[in-house]
Amino acid sequence: MAATAVESAYRERSKARLEAAGLEISEELFKFWKQNRDSEIEFDKSAADPTAPPPLNEGINLHVRVKSRRHGVSVPVDRRSHGFIWFFSFLVYFTQIRSQHQDQPLVLLLDEPGMALHALAQADFLQVIDERLAPNYQVLYTTHSPFMVDSSRLERVRLVEDTDEHRTRVSADVYSVSNDTVFPLQAALGYEIGQTLFVAPNTLLVEGPSDLIYLSLLSRAVEQRKGTGLDRRWAVTPVGGVKKMAAFVSLFGANQLNTCLLIDVSISETHW
Repeated sequence: MAATAVESAYRERSKARLEAAGLEISEELFKFWKQNRDSEIEFDKSAADPTAPPPLNEGINLHVRVKSRRHGVSVPVDRRSHGFIWFFSFLVYFTQIRSQHQDQPLVLLLDEPGMALHALAQADFLQVIDERLAPNYQVLYTTHSPFMVDSSRLERVRLVEDTDEHRTRVSADVYSVSNDTVFPLQAALGYEIGQTLFVAPNTLLVEGPSDLIYLSLLSRAVEQRKGTGLDRRWAVTPVGGVKKMAAFVSLFGANQLNTCLLIDVSISETHW
């Protein structure tokens, strides 16, 4: 009877520790993983099955499951997406490093982190770097992904190029490197500009950059003559030609934006 009571108390303590660990990991993980926050991490353990393949046939096995609060079911963590497994594994591994080296200065070198993550999840990982890693450790990482470039912190970016003359060259000068090297930075800036266009409540779609320049100059000239220029609430957006108008109208319309089109029509093409 005494042995049974001791075993019961041990199971309760063990269960409480596993639940506490699950709550701590869930809070840390889903603070940053914004793709699906209606989930939580659960830990459980069991005695090894002698018939299972190694190393599951010895000792105690720890089971990690992801439970959906929306559907009320759980699945093993290895059945989730590759990106989620990577994100979860990184946070757990970093938590272990942080607990083992609390007072030691560390330099973290990350080679192409987050490649298994899609674009929005890579932005989540950038938040992990800024809020969890950078305040206490120096972080250096390489990337070819424009979504792993923080366009608001471009002063941190260094371009790395392999050249015949100087071998590997690290530079902050975007004008001294090849187009292939600077492309991720250009893509990051283009994405940031595109995001500002999507949230503009009033969008005027024009065919090309020349239309944008003409409208800006004409509006300024009218205002200098005390007239009324183009309303500043309109964001003028070049789309790259009249053939792309339909796609942009569909895209902007899906975001519930007030959209207007300005299309060039030559007199020779007009049928009277």
